Amino acid sequence: MKKHLYATLLCSLFATFPAIQVAAAPAARIVFLTKNTPYSAEQFMETSRIQASGGQMSSTSSSRIYRDSEGRERTESLDASGAVRRITFRDSDGNTYVLDPATRQAYKLNASIPASVPTPALTTTTTTRKDLGVRDIEGVASEGSETTTVRAADEAANRPATTHTSETWRSRELGVSMLSKSTSPAFTFTTGLRNVRRDEPPAELMTDALAGYTIVPPPAPRIFVIPGK
Repeated sequence: MKKHLYATLLCSLFATFPAIQVAAAPAARIVFLTKNTPYSAEQFMETSRIQASGGQMSSTSSSRIYRDSEGRERTESLDASGAVRRITFRDSDGNTYVLDPATRQAYKLNASIPASVPTPALTTTTTTRKDLGVRDIEGVASEGSETTTVRAADEAANRPATTHTSETWRSRELGVSMLSKSTSPAFTFTTGLRNVRRDEPPAELMTDALAGYTIVPPPAPRIFVIPGK
C-alpha cells in the first residue's frame, strides 16, 4: 500500500513538468526520461591540479552528446585525436549500455542500487549558497548558483581550513547543466557544453546504436579495501 501511494505521488509530481516523463519499466523500477526536448552538443572537461612539488598539471577531454525526442541519449567519449573511444547509450526504457567501438562489444550497466556505505565523520563545515541569476549560454537561458563550503581546520590531522567553491549554470528547459566549475586549494575542474543544436540528431545514432555489437557480461566491479587503523 505504501509503495503504491509513493509511486502515485511521484507520478503526480512529475506530471507538473511536461518535459519529464516516466517510462514504463518492470517491477518497481522507475525511469525518468527527458522527452520532446532534443539537442546535441560538445562537452568539454578541463582539470587543473597543483602537485605536491608546487607544479601545476592540466588535462582536457571532450565528448559529443545527443538526445532525441524519445528521450534516448548517446554520449561519445573522444580520445586526444578526436576518435570515438567509448559510447554510452541509454534507450527509451532507461537501459544504459557501454559500447567499445574497437572491439565491437557492449555491456549493459547494472541499475541496481548499491548498499549504503558508512560515511566517516568529517570536520565541521559551513555551506552557503548564492543565486547568480540568469544568463545566456550557447543561446540557452541558464540559471546560476554558487555554493561555498568552508571546512574547519583539523589540528589532529594537521590539516588547515579549506574553502571549496562550486558554480553551476543549469538550463531548466533542457534539464542539463550548461556550465559547472569547482574550485578548491588543490584543483579546479570545469565542464560545460558548446556548439549546442536544438534539432533532432541523426536517427541512426539511436535506432542503430547497438547494431553490429556483441552484448557481453559487464566487467567485475572493482573493490577497494581501506585498511583499518
